[in-house]
Amino acid sequence: MGIRRVTELNVAGGIKLFWRFCSSNKLWAKWIRAFYLKESSISSAKASLLDSGTWKLIIQYRELAMGK
Repeated sequence: MGIRRVTELNVAGGIKLFWRFCSSNKLWAKWIRAFYLKESSISSAKASLLDSGTWKLIIQYRELAMGK
């Protein structure tokens, strides 16, 4: 029938966003790396309450995307 759960679509979208962030050299990915990561790596990065929603999603799905 082609009906999917919204939670599964949300997880797939979050993992795709993480993958695009890690593999992209587009302006938005460069800016997020420069603004949020600075000198640290993605595996040790944290998100705070005042960070953007995009950054929070990337951090939220990081472990799932990395297979941890």
